[in-house]
Amino acid sequence: MSNKKTRQDIEPENQESLETPAEIPAEPSLEAEAGQTVSLEEFEALKKQLEENQAQAAEYKDGWQRAVADFQNYRKRVERENSGVYQNA
Repeated sequence: MSNKKTRQDIEPENQESLETPAEIPAEPSLEAEAGQTVSLEEFEALKKQLEENQAQAAEYKDGWQRAVADFQNYRKRVERENSGVYQNA
């Protein structure tokens, strides 16, 4: 039993590892990361493409949420109908 660590023995080890700050690297600039500069036209095109993709993602999310809500409503309706069948029988 002396070989087993108690909870008190383990906690200080965990606290030491939590207290050491994680090294967070500085964000590299766009030029350093890509190795090239981006022209204004390319930037605007990428920005437009990003906005279009975000709009499409929002549309997909809305459709998914509606489908989930429809299914939940269907499930609740079926449960109500089934409980009515059992009560009338």
